[in-house]
Amino acid sequence: MLWIVPMLIQAAAGNNRDLLDFHLTKCLLHISDSYIDKGLLITSSVFSTDTSTHNRRVWNFNQQYPYSDNGMANCDLFNAIHLREKWQILTLFPLTVEQKFDKTLQDFHYKSSGYILRVSNELGFLSRQFKIIKSYRNSWNSRTRFVIVVDEFLPDPRHAAEGILKEMEHFKIFNVVVVIPSNGLFRALDIYTWFPYELPSGQCGKFKKPVCLDHWIMEGKGRPLRNVSLFPQKIPHNFGGCKIIASVFPQKPFIMSLNRETNNENISLYDEGSDIRLFLFFVEALNLSGMFTPTVNLKGFLPPVQLENGSWTGALGEVFDKKADIAFSGMSINLERFIDFDVTKIYFFSGLLWIVPCAEPLGRVTSISRVFSVSLWLLTLIMIILSAGFMYSVSTWLPKFIEETDQYRTISNCFYNVWATFLGISVPKMPVTDHLKIFFVMLVWYSLAINTVFQAFFTSYLIEPGFQKQITSLDDLIESGIEYGYYPGMDVLLSNSSDWRFQKIISNRLPCINRSCMARALERKNFATLSDTIHTEYMKASAGHDSFGRSVVCSFKQESKIRQIAMFLEKGSFLTEDVNRVINVAIEAGLNNFWWENILDSLRNKEVGAEGHTLMDDYTVFLLVHLQAAFYLLLLGHGLAFVTFIGELLHNKLKAKTTNHRNVLAPLTFRERRRRNNWNKA
Repeated sequence: MLWIVPMLIQAAAGNNRDLLDFHLTKCLLHISDSYIDKGLLITSSVFSTDTSTHNRRVWNFNQQYPYSDNGMANCDLFNAIHLREKWQILTLFPLTVEQKFDKTLQDFHYKSSGYILRVSNELGFLSRQFKIIKSYRNSWNSRTRFVIVVDEFLPDPRHAAEGILKEMEHFKIFNVVVVIPSNGLFRALDIYTWFPYELPSGQCGKFKKPVCLDHWIMEGKGRPLRNVSLFPQKIPHNFGGCKIIASVFPQKPFIMSLNRETNNENISLYDEGSDIRLFLFFVEALNLSGMFTPTVNLKGFLPPVQLENGSWTGALGEVFDKKADIAFSGMSINLERFIDFDVTKIYFFSGLLWIVPCAEPLGRVTSISRVFSVSLWLLTLIMIILSAGFMYSVSTWLPKFIEETDQYRTISNCFYNVWATFLGISVPKMPVTDHLKIFFVMLVWYSLAINTVFQAFFTSYLIEPGFQKQITSLDDLIESGIEYGYYPGMDVLLSNSSDWRFQKIISNRLPCINRSCMARALERKNFATLSDTIHTEYMKASAGHDSFGRSVVCSFKQESKIRQIAMFLEKGSFLTEDVNRVINVAIEAGLNNFWWENILDSLRNKEVGAEGHTLMDDYTVFLLVHLQAAFYLLLLGHGLAFVTFIGELLHNKLKAKTTNHRNVLAPLTFRERRRRNNWNKA
């Protein structure tokens, strides 16, 4: 009779096994129907010991597969989901042996809307399953709903659920339920979960203990005991003062440490900057306690880069290594950062601007020549010559104009009269004949018009002489021949094989570290650099103005490239959705632009106060510096007059000697005596 006892025990175990398999299937179907939308992707993971099926992604559920002792039970489970024909199903088979996981499976581009995992009671196998699932980067979704099934009778189900949920905290998964057979007096399936920010289950995102949400009663077709929501809202809008640690590096105007203090934990605090204002805004809105990592680990304000081993440097490196919760300092989005981090909403669009030397002012003396164009100056000179020649020819060579005065009989006198008329001063004697009078009146009208225009512009150019040609384009920059440089990481933003200018810029640029290029461009006038639009506006507001009222920072008017600025959190962070919600409120209310303009206005007011600028009226007092061009011209005129006077004295002295010598040799002719008399009269 003793042989009957093992048979009865085996039969009872078999009945319990069949009952458990049946209700596990019913429970999973109920959860899938209730919480996973039709048509979306379900990723199912079952435990496998067969290495030959590691890369298989589609498996016939009707065939028996030896992935565990209760293989047919799991086959029935996933086969039932498959026969529902409501979801796309991706099936994975993690291995029990340690090996390098295949991270090249990137050909699936649908985010999973649900995960169903059959797990072993060994947590190492569970961690391995999640690493395989995460290798599908394009489909991995830590915020979707996870259902973890344990189909073994365990002596302490709560302890097993606690270990599983602790592992979920490591993978940043909170929308998860663990279905595990109960060991109570009645036959049921316990459904456990955890709440990251509600005691006693969790505190500030840290797991404390599991919470039993509901039970699945294993009677008849099965039913939930309480029928409560298995995936309630778990991330609150009020975080109750939980810490959020930010990793930043001082970079004006995003992070400014002008008024830096330290808190009780000797961690730096920043209270100014466009990014700081946004950070403090959502920290207050979410009732968080904001902190900053020490900046001693972030020397050299280089942008964070990804290393060959997949890790990151700088501020993003501290988030990647779980030393900080969020990183920001005016950092832009790229593919590598988007893959490895949670990216907030874009709150700034910024471009790249070339910082170039400011155009040098023109001299006030040389600015006089800019009153008229070269062609007009030449036309005026030709007019003076032709007018003098016309007067001389009319008064000398035409017989009926012989009665004209001697002031218009020589070419030199005609030039003197035309020049005096052109300058707007009186001539020694007016013309006598009608023809010269008419021509003289026309000359006066022309000279009056030219003088009126000249004096109006002459005054303007004395006050503001203007500037040389400003570099405003890449063509101007290349033609100028000056040196230029920028941070080498910006090459990827400028690469454009279709534009030869970008290729030449990249091939000839000088590498710059930190802000050395910006300092060189501001201190020296023969260097150009590439900078951020926001940083350029900040420098223009804070760097002051020159004596002409211009900003000492000059740049192109057109941006080269547009970059998107956001903040970065750990992949799967519990804070991402709430931070995005508050950032979206700030953007829609225009607060980010208001904060930015307020920072610029404060800098401008501070700069004006430091330089002592005062409001000016609509007039300008002429000083010696304005009129120095006129004095230079007067000095030049006196110098030419003195040289001419000396030349005339020497010429007359030489001519007198020649005349005396001729008188000794021979008497003067009638024509020579007449010419001498005319010369003496002149």
